[in-house]
Amino acid sequence: MTFDLNSLFLSLASIVSGSIGVWLSTELVKKIPAIPVSDGQKVRIRAVALALSAVATAVIAWTNDSLRPENVQDVLIAVAAALTMWGGAHSIHTIAEPK
Repeated sequence: MTFDLNSLFLSLASIVSGSIGVWLSTELVKKIPAIPVSDGQKVRIRAVALALSAVATAVIAWTNDSLRPENVQDVLIAVAAALTMWGGAHSIHTIAEPK
């Protein structure tokens, strides 16, 4: 395995942009009047954000041609990236939420 700085930078950029995208998507859903969101639905919103993170990770990996179902390591890395992306979106939400 060789160290590829370009691949590392691309992966980090994907995670950061995906985190921001998931955070913006969940904030948009909370602002739509047709979708009532109460304080008791935080778990549901977080689950949707996690699902969006998984979809974003799968799309990024598929477009980079790095997601192959037969390669378990790639799938585990994609799951780790999805969890990291969700964590990034949650961190942005925690920081950006007015107190």
